[in-house]
Amino acid sequence: MNTKRITILGGGIIGLSSAYQLMQRGCDVAIVDPEPGRGAAWVAAGMLTPGSEAHFGEERAVRLFQAGLDTWEDFARELGGPEQNSVGFERCGTLEVAVDASDRVQLEQSVLLQRSLDIDVIEKHIDEAEVIEPALSPHIRGLFSVAQDARVDPRRVLQCLLDALRQGGARFVASEAVSVALSGGGVAVTLENGTKLESSTIVCTLGSWTNRVAGLERGPKVRPVKGHVLRLFGPPLLTHTIRATTRGRSVYLVQRPEGELVVGATVEEMGFDTTLQAGQIRQLLNDAQSVVSGIEELELREVSAGLRPALEGLTPIVDWLEPEKILIATGHYRNGVLLAPLTSLAVTGMVLGDPYPSASLFGSIND
Repeated sequence: MNTKRITILGGGIIGLSSAYQLMQRGCDVAIVDPEPGRGAAWVAAGMLTPGSEAHFGEERAVRLFQAGLDTWEDFARELGGPEQNSVGFERCGTLEVAVDASDRVQLEQSVLLQRSLDIDVIEKHIDEAEVIEPALSPHIRGLFSVAQDARVDPRRVLQCLLDALRQGGARFVASEAVSVALSGGGVAVTLENGTKLESSTIVCTLGSWTNRVAGLERGPKVRPVKGHVLRLFGPPLLTHTIRATTRGRSVYLVQRPEGELVVGATVEEMGFDTTLQAGQIRQLLNDAQSVVSGIEELELREVSAGLRPALEGLTPIVDWLEPEKILIATGHYRNGVLLAPLTSLAVTGMVLGDPYPSASLFGSIND
C-alpha cells in the first residue's frame, strides 16, 4: 500500500485533531510547530455552545456549529475513554443571563434568533435562579436555559491528542514554516533553518498566522482577534456554563469540577499583540462579579491572551488552495474547540478522497 505522507502546518487543536484522524486512517503524518498544543485553544474555555454563536444572516454557520457539537461526544469517547473524563466532556447546559433591563432586551433578541434556528431555549423565571444556580446574582433580570450545550477542557484535549499522536508514531518538527511550494509530484515546506520537508499533501492549520507563510498569498485573509481570559480557583460555584450580558458587554464563566473557573473573553482588534492589560483584566472581573456572587473570594491563578483567527465572514474555511496538494483549514475564530472534531473529519475526507457529509457546511476560498 502506498502510504500518504502528510505535513500539518500548525499544532493547535485543529492541526492536532486533523493529524490524529489522518494517522488513524493510515497516513504518515508530520506536525510542524515550534510549540505544539499552545495555540488559541490553550487559552480557550472549551464551551460547546452552537446556539450562543447565532447571528442574524449567518444561519449556515449556526448549522455548522450544531454539526460540530454533534460530533463531539463520539470524539471525546474515542480520545478520552468510555467515560470521556480524560477530556472533561460534559453535557452541562448553558444559562443565558441578562444583568439589567437593557441587557434583557438584547438577550431576548438573541433568543428569538436562536429559536428561529430550532435551538431549544427555555425561559426561566427569575425566582428559579436561586434553585437552578445558587451563586447567580440576585439582581439579574433575565434567565434562559439551553440544555443541549456541553463543555470540554481544551488543555486536556490537547494533551490527549499529543499523547495519541506520539504513541502512534507521528513526527513532530519543532520549527516554523517559512514557505510552501509545489515540488515534483508533491509539495515542499521550507523551515527556518532552510531544511525542506517533502510530502504528498500539506494541510495548513496555522490560524492567525496563515498569511505569514510564503506561498499562501492566494489563501483566505485571516486576521488575529485578541482575547483576554482569566483562570480563577476555589470551591466550585457553578454547575452550568454561564453566558451573560452585563451593561451591554458579554462575559462567560466555565466551571471545572476540580475548582478552576474560566472567565472570558475580551474581543480586541490589536493585531498580533498579546500583552496583558490591567484594564481588560479589571473589566472581566467586574463583569463576572456582576453575574456571580463569590468571585472576589477566588484565587486568580492565571491571566492569558490568545489570538482567534477571524475571516470577513463567520464561516470557517476548509478548501484546497492547490487541488490534492495544499489544503487550508482556518478562520474558526471563537469556535476552534467546538469545530475541531468536525474539521478534522472534513480535512481527512478531502485528503483521502472520501468526503465527510457535513464538510459542505464549511466555507470555500472563493466564497
